[in-house]
Amino acid sequence: MKKVLVLSSQFLIDLYKYQNIFIERDIEVISMSRKPKITYEELYNVVDQYDGIVVGGTDNFNEKMIKKASSRVKVLAKWGVGINNIDMEASRKYGIKVGYSPGYLAEPVANMVIAYIIMLARQLHTQNNEMHKGRWTKKVGLSPRGRTLGVIGLGAIGKKVIEKATLLGMKFLINDIKKIDNEFLNRFDSEFVNINELFKRSDFVSLCCSQNEENYHLLNESTFALMKDGVFIINTARGTLIDENALVQALESGKVSGAALDVFEKEPINPYNPLIKFDNLILSPHNGNSEDVAILNVTKNTVDILLRNL
Repeated sequence: MKKVLVLSSQFLIDLYKYQNIFIERDIEVISMSRKPKITYEELYNVVDQYDGIVVGGTDNFNEKMIKKASSRVKVLAKWGVGINNIDMEASRKYGIKVGYSPGYLAEPVANMVIAYIIMLARQLHTQNNEMHKGRWTKKVGLSPRGRTLGVIGLGAIGKKVIEKATLLGMKFLINDIKKIDNEFLNRFDSEFVNINELFKRSDFVSLCCSQNEENYHLLNESTFALMKDGVFIINTARGTLIDENALVQALESGKVSGAALDVFEKEPINPYNPLIKFDNLILSPHNGNSEDVAILNVTKNTVDILLRNL
């Protein structure tokens, strides 16, 4: 009997729909998904006891882990759209297949970005807080129409964000390490600019890029200084793209009018993190991909990856 180790809690949500398939293929599914997450050492001790592994968002499959796994593991099926926590070069070196679901979560994450834009512009989150305190305080919000949205990273999510924000009447500045085709730029009346130009001209900045060594703390004290006074920041990508200490200072000074963060430098967020004190900051628990249809589709694709490679 083949064994599959599940490290992703989200994979378990719809797993029951595929139990019969696994039984028919003589595959035993074993979950080690729990809170708090298993440690690196705990996983390392058992990683070579399985034929396939469903990898979660933060499980560290570096070369050491992959080398140990390679004596038995045939496939790493990442539940999600990114593989930054899997050493791909080591996977190729030791002959382990890696599969994931690029583009599958663009819709729900883009929906969250649009919701954040509207909430920040209209101050819906602060009004909600006031109402729960028994205060009837009306506030005049901003119209997104005519405002400039700077999108950093024009992958599947960035493109969806612009497509949806077009209905809000926004203007777009785009920055990406890859060349953007003119057809997209013309269709959505967007302008491709260098990163500093985007920071200087944007009313809203949305981080939609992947994480790499070059963009660590992309938003920092220096880059915040380039931005308009009263800018809004949205991060649904990776927490390390923002220097959180610099963001605290920018919020305190008013340089940043408000922000919405779904990701953090350390997750789960520490209850003593100074960001928690700001009423003009929307926080969510790395939950941008959590829409029912998207979860089901990613799980189905993850199952397909396992079945193809076991």
